[in-house]
Parts: sequence; C-alpha cells; structure tokens
Amino acid sequence: MVLGEKEVDLEQLLVWEGSYILVDARMPGSYQDGHLPEAINLYMGEFDNQVLDLLDRWSPNEAIVVYCDSSQCNASEEIANRLREDFQLDPVFVLKGGWESWEEATAETRIRLGGAE
Repeated sequence: MVLGEKEVDLEQLLVWEGSYILVDARMPGSYQDGHLPEAINLYMGEFDNQVLDLLDRWSPNEAIVVYCDSSQCNASEEIANRLREDFQLDPVFVLKGGWESWEEATAETRIRLGGAE
C-alpha cells in the first residue's frame, strides 16, 4: 500500500514514537457501533459541536490521525483539512484504509494498538 503525503497506516501507528489522538470522522451511529480505541468522534455534520472535545484533549506535542470508513471515503480528508486550515493544527494525518483497515487487521495488531481481541 502506497501512502500519500500526510497519510499513515496501522503499521506505522504500531511503531509511532510520539503520542497521537485518533479522530473518527464517521457518522455518530457508526462511531457508536464501533471505533478505534480511545478515538474521538468528529463528524462533519456535528463539527462545530464536537471539535471542542478534540481541542480540550489535544496538546501541541500530539499528532492527530483522522479516519473514516475506507480509502474511498472522503470524510477523513475533509476533517483533516479543516483542522489544518481553520485551526492551524499540525501535524494532522489521515489513516489509510480507515475503519476498514482496522476490521481487516490481525488480532495481534488490534491488541498492540489498545483494542480487544
């Protein structure tokens, strides 16, 4: 899988040396059905209400990793761009493959990233 600029994948998160916050850009119902460990929901339709949760938790030494359903979903790109442009947050990355990559990940990868088996 080739990564674009400002993209990361689950393998990179496994060896990430700094801290990061996961942001789930999917609809609230999808988030409630399941999300990556400790992810914050930040759906574009609720952005103005939900962004405060992210800003309260974020610190300047943390990266932000945004994901949505899959690589065909643009919601993560939209949220990432808005965080970069409107809030001047940096660095902000998009998780390549999104939620779909989490569902396809091995049990070992999920556990190492803080999920259940």
